[in-house]
Amino acid sequence: MSQLRVVPCLQGKAPRGRKDHASLRRGSDGALGRHLVPGLVAAGHEVTATTRTPGKAAQLREAGAEPVVVDGLDREAVIAAVRAATPEVIVHEMTALAHMRRLRKVDQEFAATNELRTRGIDNLLTAAARADTRRVIAQGHNFVYEQSGGPVKTEEDPLVSRPIPSATWTMAAMKYVDKTVPLTAPEGIVLRYGTFYGPGASDPMVDAVRKRQMPVIGGGTGIWSFIEITDAAGPRTRRQSKNSAGSRGTRAGGRDSVPGSADETGSAEYRPLLFSIAYGMTGSVGDAEDIVQDAFLGLTRARQAGTTIADPKAYLTTAVTQLGINYLGSARVRRETYVGDWLPEPVVVPAGRPGPAEHAELADSLSMAFLVLLESLSPVERAVFMLREVFGYGYPDVAGITGKTEVNCRQIFARARQRIAAGGQARGSAPPPARRAEGEELARRFFEAAAGGDMDALLGMLAPDVVLHGDGGGKAQVIGKPLAGRQRVMRLLVGLLRRGRTLGAFLRLAWVNGQPGAVMYDAEGRVVSVVELEVADGVVQAIRSVVNPDKLGHIGPVSDVARLPEKN
Repeated sequence: MSQLRVVPCLQGKAPRGRKDHASLRRGSDGALGRHLVPGLVAAGHEVTATTRTPGKAAQLREAGAEPVVVDGLDREAVIAAVRAATPEVIVHEMTALAHMRRLRKVDQEFAATNELRTRGIDNLLTAAARADTRRVIAQGHNFVYEQSGGPVKTEEDPLVSRPIPSATWTMAAMKYVDKTVPLTAPEGIVLRYGTFYGPGASDPMVDAVRKRQMPVIGGGTGIWSFIEITDAAGPRTRRQSKNSAGSRGTRAGGRDSVPGSADETGSAEYRPLLFSIAYGMTGSVGDAEDIVQDAFLGLTRARQAGTTIADPKAYLTTAVTQLGINYLGSARVRRETYVGDWLPEPVVVPAGRPGPAEHAELADSLSMAFLVLLESLSPVERAVFMLREVFGYGYPDVAGITGKTEVNCRQIFARARQRIAAGGQARGSAPPPARRAEGEELARRFFEAAAGGDMDALLGMLAPDVVLHGDGGGKAQVIGKPLAGRQRVMRLLVGLLRRGRTLGAFLRLAWVNGQPGAVMYDAEGRVVSVVELEVADGVVQAIRSVVNPDKLGHIGPVSDVARLPEKN
C-alpha cells in the first residue's frame, strides 16, 4: 500500500536507443511504485517521477527516475509538471492508504484516496490533454463486483450497484475512474486489480487481521481477490509499448482489454452524437456510456477481423441504436415494477460552466419531460422517432440504421409523433445565451426564496397548476405521487429546504437536461438530489426531483441522508 497521502507522478522519455514513446507515472514511491519504477527503468525507459514529499526525491533518483515534487490535487501544478515532461504515456496510481486503521469504515479510511480518484484523475486528464498525451493507464479495483454470475470476473462484469452505506463514496470514486479514463483519454486504459500482497504491501492488512479489524466477506462465504505486488507491476511495464493500447483491462483473474482504442479508429469525434442517441434511448447516463463504449469495441473488433468499415459514423450509429433497442427490451420489464414516478438519470452541467461535450450536445435536445413521454413508445418507435425528430436523420438513413424499410419508418414515425403530441410536450431546444442567463437568474431567485421561506416571492414564480414529481425508486424518501397546485408545492418545498438547512445541506445551481435547476449536497459534499425546473412564460410549470441514489452516482459520491432503510 502507498506510504504517502499523494503518490508521485513519473514520466519517461524513451527507451534507450528508441524514440517511440515516453511515460508518466503516478504512485512511484508506494508499494506498487517501488516495483514499477525499477521495472520501467530496466525496460529502457528514462523515467521522471513526481512526489508530494521532498524527502522521497532521493529514493526516486536512486531507483533511476528524475524526481519532481508536486501535489496531485494541485491542478495547476499537475498541468505544469505534465506539460514540462511532455510524456506519451501516463500511468496513474494515486492513493493515500498508508494510515488506514479500520476497514469497517471504508469511506472514512478512503476519503483522501477518493479525492485522488476523482479530483486527482480530473487534474491528470486535463494535464494529459494539454500536453497532447494520448495514453493514460489508471489503477482500477475489483473492490466489489455485482453479486451475480460465477466467481471469475472480467472487465465486462459490473461493479456493485448498491454498496454498503459505509462504502458508497468509495465505490462511486472507483466507478468514476473506470468510466472517465476510457471516455476522456484517446487511449484510456483502466486495469482492475485485486488487493495487493507481497513485499511492502501485506503488512497493513496482516496488522488489521491481527487486530480483528478486517471485515469478513459474506459471512465467511464471500470471495476476495488478491494479486501479488510484482505481478501487478508487470502489466504496467508491458503496457507502455505502442502496440498495447486498449480501452480497459483487468487484473486479478480477469482478462486484458481488447486492443485498439476509440481514437485509433479515427471516430472519437462521434462520441457526443453517439452518447446523445444512447441516452435518448435509455434515459440512463451510465448505460449510455456503456453502450457507446461497446459500439467502439465492436468497431475495433470488426477492423481487427479484417472487415472494411467504409462509414464508421454509420456503423457506430447503427450499433448504438441496436444496442439501445436491446436495452429497452429488458428495461421495460424493470420499469413496469418501478416504485413511484420514473425519471431519467439527470445530465448535470454546472451553471456558468461548460460540461463534457457529449453532455452539452445532449442537454440541448432532451428534457426530462420529453424523455418521460418517450417511455410510451416501443423500442423501435423510440429509435425511429429519436433519429428523425431529434437528430434530423432522413428516412433512408433511419431505415438503414433500424433495419426497417423506408415506408415502414415513415409509418412508425407518424404513430410515434401522434403519441408524443397526445402527451402535450414538445421537444426541448437549446435556449439562446440571453434566455440561459434568464433561466439561471430565475433558478437562483427561486431556490433562495424556497430556502428562506419567502412565500410571496415563491407565489410569483410558480404557475397556479405547477406539478412536483419525485423519483426515489423505493430507495429514498420522496413523495408517493405527483403533487399539484401552487400552495401545496410551495409548502412542501419550503419544509424540505428548511429541514435540509438544519442538516447542513446546500444547493449549487446547475443546468439539468438543458433546463435550469440545482444539485443538493449534504454537509459532507455528497449528492442528495438533483432538481430540474421546467420554465415557461417566466414561471415554473413543473419541478422534477431525482433522489434515487442509483441515479446519482455518476455525479459524485451519494449521500445517505434521504436513503430508506433496506428491507430484510
